Amino acid sequence: MNILGIIAIPIFGYLITNSIWQKKPVLENLAYGYLLGWPIFTIVLFIAHLLGLRFGLWESSLLLLILVFLTLILRIVLKIPLTIKKKSRGKNNFTQLEYLLIILISFLLATSLLSDIYRVVSEWDALTLYDFRAQRFAQFGGMREAMLAQGSYFNSYPLHTSLVHMWYYLLGFLSPMTYYGGIFVSFVITFYYSARRVSSRIISLLAALMLILSPHLFWHSQIAYTNLPYTISLVMGTILIIEWVKNDKISDLAVGALLTGVSVWIRHPEPFWMTNILIVLGVSLYKRRFHPIILYLILFLPFERIWKLFVANINRTVVSQPLADISGGIITVANLSTIPILLSVVEFLVRNVFRPFIPVFIIYFCVIIWKLVKKDKFWLTELIILLNLGLLVSGTLLFALTQPYWQEIPGSLERIAIIFAPLILYSFVDAAGKIKIRQQLV
Repeated sequence: MNILGIIAIPIFGYLITNSIWQKKPVLENLAYGYLLGWPIFTIVLFIAHLLGLRFGLWESSLLLLILVFLTLILRIVLKIPLTIKKKSRGKNNFTQLEYLLIILISFLLATSLLSDIYRVVSEWDALTLYDFRAQRFAQFGGMREAMLAQGSYFNSYPLHTSLVHMWYYLLGFLSPMTYYGGIFVSFVITFYYSARRVSSRIISLLAALMLILSPHLFWHSQIAYTNLPYTISLVMGTILIIEWVKNDKISDLAVGALLTGVSVWIRHPEPFWMTNILIVLGVSLYKRRFHPIILYLILFLPFERIWKLFVANINRTVVSQPLADISGGIITVANLSTIPILLSVVEFLVRNVFRPFIPVFIIYFCVIIWKLVKKDKFWLTELIILLNLGLLVSGTLLFALTQPYWQEIPGSLERIAIIFAPLILYSFVDAAGKIKIRQQLV
C-alpha cells in the first residue's frame, strides 16, 4: 500500500504530461510527470482541505484516485490513446565514452536515490517548519495545531513540501527523503533531453554529469529544503519557455507555465517568475498573438495566488497584487537613500553569490564572448540569466533597505542563487551545440 501510494503520484503526473506531449520519449514524460504530479496533488489537497477535507490517509487516497480517474476520463474524451507506442529506432551506435558516461551518471543517480532511503529530516529549517507542519498534519488531520504552535512562522512558506512529507507519513514511511532524490533524478533526465534537442549526445551526457556534480545541487538532493524542488521547477519551466520561443509549440509553453507556477507554490518570496512572464509577454506582443500570454496566465496564476490569498485571509489583510509589489519595490530601490548602502550590497553579493559560483559565471562570460565573436542572433537564455541577476541584486537591495538583519542570512542568499548553475549550463550546451552538426536524437 505504501509503495503504491508513492508510485501513484508520478503516474498521475505522467498521464498529464503524456496527454500534452504524446510524441516525447516515455522516460522524459515520466520525469516531467514526477515533477508535476507531486505539486498538482498537493495544491489540490490543500484546496480540498480548505473546503472541508480532512488530512487523512483514506481521504487523501480517495482524492488521488479521483484525480487519476478524471485525468483518464479527459484522455478518453480527447481520444488520447492509453497505450504506449514504442518508436522504431535503428542502432544507437553509442561510443565507448558515451557508454562510460551513461554508466557513471546512472551510478551517481542511483547512489543519491538509495542514500536518501536511509536519511531522515535533520536540517534546522526542515525540522522546525516544513517537517513540523507535516507531522502535525498527519497526527491531527488538519492545520490548526501547527498554526497555533508556529504562529506567523507557519505562513512564511507554502505547504508543498509539508504536504509531501505528510503523505509519506500517512503511508507509514519513517522519512520522506526519497522524494528529494526522485526530483533530482527527474531533473537530470529532463535536463538531458532538453540539452539533447540543441546539442550532440556526448555534450548532453557531459552536461548531465556536470549537473549531478554541481556541489550545491547534489547537496540539496540530500536535505529536505525547498530550494531544490523550487530550482528544478523554475529552471525546467524556463527552459521549456525557451524551447517554445524556438519551435512555437504551445504544449511547451503550457508545461513551462505549469512548472513556473509550481515553483511559486513551493517557494513564494523569490521573484524570478517575473522574468518568465516578461519573456512570454514580450514574444506575444512582438508576434501580435495574445493567446500565449493568456494561456500562460491561466495556468500560472492559480499557483501564484492561492497561498497569498490564504495568508491574506488568515491575517485579515488585503492580498498584494503582482504589479503593486513590483511598483512598490521600484520606488523603494529608486530612492536616493539607497546609494550609501549599495556598495555594501554589492560586496555582500560578491562574497555570498559570485564567489561560491565563480566557475559557473566564468562559463557564462565565455558563452557571451563566443556568441559575440560568432555574431549569434539568439540571446534569449543569456538575457533571462541577466534579468534574473538583476532581480537578485535589486531584491537584495530592497531587503537591505527594509530589514535591519539583512546581512545575517548569507547562506539563504547562496541557496537562492543555485538557479543560475543549471541555466548557465544550458546556455553553454546550446552554444556548444552550434559548433558542429548535431547527431540524431536517440
